[in-house]
Order: sequence, then C-alpha cells, then structure tokens
Amino acid sequence: MALLLAPYNDAMRLGMGFNSFPQQLCVNDAVRLAGGKQDIPTDKSLRPQYQPGLMTAPDGSNLDISQNVTWTAKFVDKMSEVTDSLNVSGSLQIKLDAIGGGGKATASFLDSNKFKESDINYFIQVRVTNQHLTAPDLTEFTPIPNVPSSEFNRVYGDSFISGFIEGGEFNALISIKLNDSSQAKQIKGSLEVDMHFSAVGVSGEGQLDKQDTSSKVDGETTIAVIKDATVTDWTLETLKRVAMEFPEHVMACPMRTHAILTKYTSLKSFYEQSIKGSPLDYENAGVYSSALLDAYMDYKVMWRNIQQAAWEVENGQSMLTMKEALPELAELETEAKAYYD
Repeated sequence: MALLLAPYNDAMRLGMGFNSFPQQLCVNDAVRLAGGKQDIPTDKSLRPQYQPGLMTAPDGSNLDISQNVTWTAKFVDKMSEVTDSLNVSGSLQIKLDAIGGGGKATASFLDSNKFKESDINYFIQVRVTNQHLTAPDLTEFTPIPNVPSSEFNRVYGDSFISGFIEGGEFNALISIKLNDSSQAKQIKGSLEVDMHFSAVGVSGEGQLDKQDTSSKVDGETTIAVIKDATVTDWTLETLKRVAMEFPEHVMACPMRTHAILTKYTSLKSFYEQSIKGSPLDYENAGVYSSALLDAYMDYKVMWRNIQQAAWEVENGQSMLTMKEALPELAELETEAKAYYD
C-alpha cells in the first residue's frame, strides 16, 4: 500500500494532527509514545528505514549507498497531473491560487495561465529518497477533554505525522506555446529525444527561479523550476544536466521532503478512547478535488478572456456584433427551457 504523504515544512512535528484534504496542520501531540508515559515524541524517537540502491561516482564506479532514485518525464494535459506528482492536494492548490500563492513555492511554480495557453506541457521530476524515518512507538492517541464532536476534524484532522522522508526532489515544467499548433506533434517528438535521460525525474522545496524563453522552437518556451540558487539561466540543456546531477547533490546534503501520515483509525488506542466525533474519510473527496482543480483552471482562463474582451470594448479597441446562433445551441436552449419549466 502506498504511503500517505504531504510536502514537508519546518512547522511539522511528530505526533501532530494533520488534515490531509486541505493539508493543514492541527493540534500538537495528538498522538504520543506508547506505554502510558504520555511522553512527547522527538527526533530521537525516529528510526531509519534505509532504501539501498546504486549510484555512479564521478570516476564511473558504482557506489552502494542508501538512496532510491525515481525519475519521471511525461507530457501533461491537466494541472492535476502535476499537483498529484507533487503530493499537493487539489483543495490546497485551489486555495493557494485564489489567494495569490500564500508564499508557497509550488503555487508560483504552477502558472495556470501559462499552462492552459501552452500547446505542450512537459513535466520532469527527480525524486531521491535516502531513508524513511518512522516512529513505530507513536501509538497513543491523546484527545483533549471536552472537545465537541463538531470540532473533531478542525482540532485533530484525519491523520497524524508519524515520520518523515529524507532525500531531495527537483521539479521542472516546460511549457511551449507554438505560433503554428500543427507543429505540436513534431515538437513533442523532438523534445522527447532531446530530454531523454538514462533515468528521468524532479521535485522539491526551494526557491522559484525566473522563467526563461528559448528560441529553439517557433514560439515561446517557458521553463519553471523549483530549485536551489546555483543556476540562474535555465535552458533545456542546463535543465537536463541539473536533473542528472541532482541525486549526487542529495547524497551530499539530504533534506526532509515529505511527512509520512498515518490515519487515526489505524491505532488501537483510538478505539479504546471514549471520545466524541470521528475523523472524516477524504479518499473520494480527493478524487473530486482534482477534477475541480482542472475545472477551476479552465474557469480562470475563460474569466480572464471575458475581462480582456470587456476592457477592449469599453476602450473602443473592439466592438461586439451579433453572431448567428448555432443549430445545436438552439436545441440545447429549447431542452434547457423545457427542463426548467
């Protein structure tokens, strides 16, 4: 069964409650160490679970190290395909996008307007896992007295932080807007060849670099990257080089990339407590929120186009003329009116 993960931030603590749908932190010490001691878990409670793998040293020899590298490179048509790869919930992305990003790097990384306007979107992800840090003794659910059932999910969430993944991630999104859309198939083939890796991938928490336009295609090429500050001029060549070198950098300086979440319902102590309320199950809601994210992105583009057209009409740069209604639309109008009546 796949791990339930959330992007890491410095405010996360072991045993902290977490709401996996909007990906919000909840109360501290919702779950404590076993044994009835009510001990607060710390990093000393973590136990490493290594992921052995092979890396190539600069001299060409193989090194047996604790590192698992996953490479991904694919064409994407929907924003939800990117957010799912980033382990960012559709609910959180809609919220961050609506409030202008809220300081979150991934919100700025995903430019919805640029994404929707482009003929080609190519996503690259390198995910490096050095080890899983888990706290197996974190099993005592400790509810707060007198919390009403209606407040359960706001106070505790549906899960708690039971460990962390240590390694690194690198994400890049190449968006190409062509002057001639008929060239899309040819450009896709060329891009797939140019960006071919012996392994491919990218993701991580870092600083957002400015976007760069390439003149290699007849159109506009935009490269958006979540990265460190070592590269300032992003091209397809530098992107491929950085992606290939990324696992070696992670080997030298790993960081926490994700929190491991565990459902309260997996704890025996949760059922032994006489508590009011129960956690919500967000599995189906998560599927719907991804679909709503894609619909929201379409809505944003249409609303922006309507505003632009209205401004041009108001300023005399354009004029509106009545267009003859399409027969199929007339039929839909009749059906809708009949249904309404």
